[in-house]
Amino acid sequence: MSTGINITTQQLEMAVICAMGSGNNGISTSQQQKDEATNLLNQIRESKDGWIQALALLTTTTRDDTKFYSLTVIQDFLGRTAGASSRLTKDDIA
Repeated sequence: MSTGINITTQQLEMAVICAMGSGNNGISTSQQQKDEATNLLNQIRESKDGWIQALALLTTTTRDDTKFYSLTVIQDFLGRTAGASSRLTKDDIA
């Protein structure tokens, strides 16, 4: 991937799980770990090619929270390129 962030799809999915605090499968995460995961996800979201990593994640994950993150990254990219201002919410994909 050319986002400048060297991370695998599996690592990205784990960052989403950690940041969203949903279904950590019994794994305890500190506030610092959540903050680091959130910062990483924001860097990917804001990067020029982050949508490519989000698309790869979307096509491999089975988790709803991870799909949601991926879709919002792609939506943000499309909004930046087309000037759109609407944004998905979790209720839109339920």
